[in-house]
Amino acid sequence: MPQEEFGEFRYYPTPKIVVDELLEDPAAWMTLFHELLHAVSEMYGLELDEGQIRTLEVALGDAFRGNPELRLFGEKI
Repeated sequence: MPQEEFGEFRYYPTPKIVVDELLEDPAAWMTLFHELLHAVSEMYGLELDEGQIRTLEVALGDAFRGNPELRLFGEKI
Protein backbone atom coordinates (compact mmCIF):
# COMPACT_ATOMS: atom_id res chain seq x y z
CA MET A 1 0.00 0.00 0.00
CA PRO A 2 1.48 3.42 -0.94
CA GLN A 3 2.51 5.55 2.05
CA GLU A 4 0.05 8.36 1.25
CA GLU A 5 -2.94 5.98 1.44
CA PHE A 6 -4.75 4.93 4.63
CA GLY A 7 -6.33 1.81 3.15
CA GLU A 8 -7.14 -0.08 -0.01
CA PHE A 9 -9.40 -2.72 -1.46
CA ARG A 10 -7.75 -5.59 -3.32
CA TYR A 11 -10.00 -7.65 -5.54
CA TYR A 12 -7.51 -10.22 -6.79
CA PRO A 13 -6.72 -12.98 -5.99
CA THR A 14 -9.15 -12.83 -3.05
CA PRO A 15 -11.23 -9.76 -2.11
CA LYS A 16 -9.56 -8.08 0.85
CA ILE A 17 -9.69 -4.71 2.61
CA VAL A 18 -6.44 -3.44 4.13
CA VAL A 19 -6.35 -0.52 6.61
CA ASP A 20 -3.17 1.10 7.90
CA GLU A 21 -2.57 -0.46 11.33
CA LEU A 22 -1.25 2.85 12.69
CA LEU A 23 -4.58 4.62 12.21
CA GLU A 24 -6.67 5.27 15.30
CA ASP A 25 -10.42 5.75 15.62
CA PRO A 26 -12.31 7.46 14.08
CA ALA A 27 -9.94 7.59 11.09
CA ALA A 28 -9.55 3.80 11.06
CA TRP A 29 -13.32 3.23 10.99
CA MET A 30 -13.89 5.85 8.28
CA THR A 31 -11.09 4.31 6.19
CA LEU A 32 -12.63 0.85 6.61
CA PHE A 33 -16.03 2.24 5.62
CA HIS A 34 -14.51 4.01 2.58
CA GLU A 35 -12.78 0.84 1.41
CA LEU A 36 -15.95 -1.19 2.01
CA LEU A 37 -17.75 1.16 -0.39
CA HIS A 38 -14.99 0.56 -2.96
CA ALA A 39 -15.44 -3.18 -2.48
CA VAL A 40 -19.21 -3.02 -2.96
CA SER A 41 -18.77 -0.87 -6.06
CA GLU A 42 -16.21 -3.25 -7.57
CA MET A 43 -17.92 -6.50 -6.68
CA TYR A 44 -21.38 -5.41 -7.85
CA GLY A 45 -20.30 -3.49 -10.96
CA LEU A 46 -21.49 -0.07 -9.75
CA GLU A 47 -18.45 1.72 -11.21
CA LEU A 48 -18.54 4.48 -8.59
CA ASP A 49 -15.79 7.06 -8.96
CA GLU A 50 -13.74 8.39 -6.04
CA GLY A 51 -15.98 11.45 -5.65
CA GLN A 52 -19.08 9.29 -5.38
CA ILE A 53 -17.37 7.00 -2.87
CA ARG A 54 -16.38 10.00 -0.73
CA THR A 55 -19.89 11.44 -0.90
CA LEU A 56 -21.41 8.15 0.27
CA GLU A 57 -18.73 7.82 2.97
CA VAL A 58 -19.56 11.24 4.42
CA ALA A 59 -23.34 10.94 4.04
CA LEU A 60 -23.62 7.45 5.52
CA GLY A 61 -21.04 8.22 8.20
CA ASP A 62 -23.07 11.27 9.25
CA ALA A 63 -26.24 9.17 9.31
CA PHE A 64 -24.65 6.59 11.62
CA ARG A 65 -23.04 9.21 13.88
CA GLY A 66 -26.28 11.19 14.13
CA ASN A 67 -28.43 8.11 14.75
CA PRO A 68 -26.67 5.69 17.09
CA GLU A 69 -29.81 3.54 17.18
CA LEU A 70 -29.01 2.51 13.58
CA ARG A 71 -26.04 0.55 14.90
CA LEU A 72 -28.28 -1.22 17.38
CA PHE A 73 -30.86 -1.95 14.69
CA GLY A 74 -28.30 -4.11 12.87
CA GLU A 75 -28.11 -6.41 15.88
CA LYS A 76 -31.86 -7.07 15.66
CA ILE A 77 -31.96 -8.26 12.06
